[in-house]
Amino acid sequence: SFRAYGSFVNTGVVTIAAGGTLQLAGSESLASLGSIANAGLLDIYYGGSLDLGGGTLTLAPNTAFASLELQGTIANGTLLGAGGKLVVDGGTLSNIKLAGTIAAANSYDSLHVIGGLSGGGTLDLTNPGLSLYADTTETFDSLTVLLGGGNIYASGNSYDSVSGGYVGSTLTLGPNVDLRQSAGSYSYLRGYY
Repeated sequence: SFRAYGSFVNTGVVTIAAGGTLQLAGSESLASLGSIANAGLLDIYYGGSLDLGGGTLTLAPNTAFASLELQGTIANGTLLGAGGKLVVDGGTLSNIKLAGTIAAANSYDSLHVIGGLSGGGTLDLTNPGLSLYADTTETFDSLTVLLGGGNIYASGNSYDSVSGGYVGSTLTLGPNVDLRQSAGSYSYLRGYY
């Protein structure tokens, strides 16, 4: 495993071998990653971010993003699911549109959203206990969310230094949101906790 802090600029080819991990812990752009041959795991690490700059990150087998762990933030673009794996580990999607099917690959963890969620794609959170958090006032629209025992929270986890407390959030579900529940499981749509 290799962890890169600060700016990571790849002008050659980085190979992640099977069982290996490249952790990006700085503020990166999609363009700065260059060419990556990924047979292991690419990880947007805690505190790290990947700015798509309006571009598209494709999760697909035999690509740099065949297996992507999200502990940090992916921002400003489109996440396209094409058979790759997204390992949800408390990470954040900020100003992201979804296309295709994004299948989360682990259980009992969370995915946070800032800046809404739309794009016409499907977010598959059917593994047990995967939950979706709307961290500020958010709108979800043109989206399918598949749940398998996890919850959707309007979490309101923003701290207000004036009032000395946490500020609640509002989650608006647009007319083109399709929430689906797996048979034999239960989920909640909850407000501030």
